[in-house]
Amino acid sequence: MPRLVCFDVASPFGCFRKGFTTTNALTYGVIPRSAVEGLTASILGLSRTDFPDLLKDSKIAVKIASPVRKLNTKYMHINPKWWNETLSHYINNIQFVLEETREQIAVPASVEVLVDPAYRIYIDINEKINDELSQALMNRQCYYTPYLGTSSLIASVKYIGEFEYDYSAIKDYVPVSSIIPFSGRIPKIKLEKGSKFAIEEDITIHVDNERRPKGTYSVVYAIEPVQIMVTDKDIIEIKEKEKIVYVKFLPTKVTS
Repeated sequence: MPRLVCFDVASPFGCFRKGFTTTNALTYGVIPRSAVEGLTASILGLSRTDFPDLLKDSKIAVKIASPVRKLNTKYMHINPKWWNETLSHYINNIQFVLEETREQIAVPASVEVLVDPAYRIYIDINEKINDELSQALMNRQCYYTPYLGTSSLIASVKYIGEFEYDYSAIKDYVPVSSIIPFSGRIPKIKLEKGSKFAIEEDITIHVDNERRPKGTYSVVYAIEPVQIMVTDKDIIEIKEKEKIVYVKFLPTKVTS
């Protein structure tokens, strides 16, 4: 029976910018598959040119482990001294005149961030790389610093274990713990009182070695970290320690 590697990742903040945003950065409510591939590559030390091909066919499922909350904020980076001490060395014949009391000169940029995002990642790449990933996680080693969407949003990573999985033969509704991807029609969901769901569209499947997005998919997920009663094909059954967990793998195929 095949096995997958399971680990948790969390950060005080996360930001997975929607591609259509420019001046105001909006974030997806969930971590995209492309970001999971990049996170895995950072743990293993895979180069930007190598990991897109190595991880493009990997089986990945994501469980949301914290309530989905978003915060709108603003940030500014530039201090007047930077202009005088740095740019003046490269630009000739320009005199920078700045008021001494002026603290900032850049226009504030709006950004939307996730607050306390946490995820459980299930991933099956191949036996060799799975072993390397498990070993790195058990030793609490990351080749590059892991982060959630932006390099300043550093993440913590915790190894959970390796678990066997198989495709479920159940045809009725089952409690699915992961984000539920779909294409076209939304999967059949049994609504329960008080449950809150959200849908995200046009999430990137992969990025190539030039950082260009490849393919998109949609997902439905619970705002709170609860299971969703779903009946759908290709539900995966994971034997996680003493319990059975149902998930759905995120898509790998890029359609034109």
